[in-house]
Amino acid sequence: ACCAFAGIGYSSIAETAEKKTPPATAEKKLERVQPGKPGPDKPKADKPKEDKAKPSDPVRKYEIVADATHPAGSPILLKLKMTNTGKERLDYMITGPGKYPPLYDLMAKVTDAAGKARELPLSNGQNPGGISGVVLSLATGDSVTIPAAMAPLPKGDYLIEVGGGSAKITVKDDAELLKKREDNLLARIRLGEPFAQYVVVTYLTKSLREGLLRDLSATDFMIASQAGHTLGGVEKLPADALPFLTQAMDKELARDEPRVGVRQGQSRELLDLVAALMARIGSDEALDSVLKLAHAKSVGGSGVRVLGSFKQERAVKELRGFLKNPDEVLRGLAAFALADRKDPAAIEVLVGLATNPKRSWRGMACLALVRFPNDPRVEPAIKSCL
Repeated sequence: ACCAFAGIGYSSIAETAEKKTPPATAEKKLERVQPGKPGPDKPKADKPKEDKAKPSDPVRKYEIVADATHPAGSPILLKLKMTNTGKERLDYMITGPGKYPPLYDLMAKVTDAAGKARELPLSNGQNPGGISGVVLSLATGDSVTIPAAMAPLPKGDYLIEVGGGSAKITVKDDAELLKKREDNLLARIRLGEPFAQYVVVTYLTKSLREGLLRDLSATDFMIASQAGHTLGGVEKLPADALPFLTQAMDKELARDEPRVGVRQGQSRELLDLVAALMARIGSDEALDSVLKLAHAKSVGGSGVRVLGSFKQERAVKELRGFLKNPDEVLRGLAAFALADRKDPAAIEVLVGLATNPKRSWRGMACLALVRFPNDPRVEPAIKSCL
C-alpha cells in the first residue's frame, strides 16, 4: 500500500490490527525463572524479516492556535494545524459543508488552574458519515488547518492539549468581549462560512438568534438568505421571534420590483424559509402570517406546502381549499402537503399529476401516492409511472 487513510481522531488501520491480534506467545503459560537457575531450553527465534509491503502508520501532530482570552458563555474556538509526520501519504476525505476534515471523536484534555483535568470533545460541523466527498492528501511534512469548537468553560485559566499540541487560554466574564465574539460570528455567517453557522446553531444565544432574525430583513439578499439557512438549523424558535419573521416576510412581499441580481425563484426560496420558521413556532398568529403568504399572488404559492406543518384544523381546511384552485402549481403544493399528513383528500390531484406524462411533478406524485396503499386509484396511477 502506498498510503494510509486517516480519520481525524481515529487510530490507523495498522494500530487497530495490532490491538486485535494477540502476540504469538500470549496463550502460552509463563514460567517463573528463579535467580541463578537456567530457564527451559528454547530454540533461538529467528529475527522476523521486515515486511516491506506493510505500510507504516501515519503520524498526526497537532499545533493549537487560539486567542489568549475567551468570553464566558461562548464556546472555545480553536484552530488545529494537523501535520503529517509519518513516512507515508496521509489521505483524508472532505464531505462538506466546509473544505476541511471532520474531527470525528477527537478529544481535548483541559486542565484548570488547580490541576484538575478532564476531556472534552471537539467538533466542527463537518459530515463525518458521508459516503461521497473529495479525497485529499498530505505528503510528509504537509499540514492542514482545521477549525474546532469546544463547549464553553467557566471563567479561569486553562491548559488545552490535543495530540501533542497545547495552548494556554483565559476565560473571562466580559460582556464586551462576548459581544465582540458574537458580532464576529454573525459577520462570518453573512459571508457564508459553514463553521460559523455550525457554531451559532450549536451554541445559540438569545443575542445571536436576534441578530440572525434581524438579518432576515437585510437589503442585501445574500445576508438575508444566509440568515434564513442558518436559522433553518435551529430546532425550535420562541414566540418572540415571530415579529422579526413577519417583518421580513412583509418587507419581501412589499417589493415593487425584484432585487437586483436575484432571480424570482430565489426570492420565493427566502419566503419559504421564513414560512418554515413560522411553522416551528406553530401559533395561531404564525398561521395567520403563513396564510397571508400562501394567498399572495405575487409569489406563486410560497407558504402553501408549509401549511401542512401546522396542527390547527384551519390549516388543513385551507389546504383542501387550495386543491380546487385553478392554478395547477397551488393544487399540487396543497396535495403534497396533505399527503404528508396522509389526508386522502389529496389523492385525486396526485393521481392527475401521476398519470400525466407531461407534468414535471409526476415522479413526486407517484411517491406521495405510496402513502395511500388501500385506495383503488393508487396502484394503476403508480404503474403508469413505471
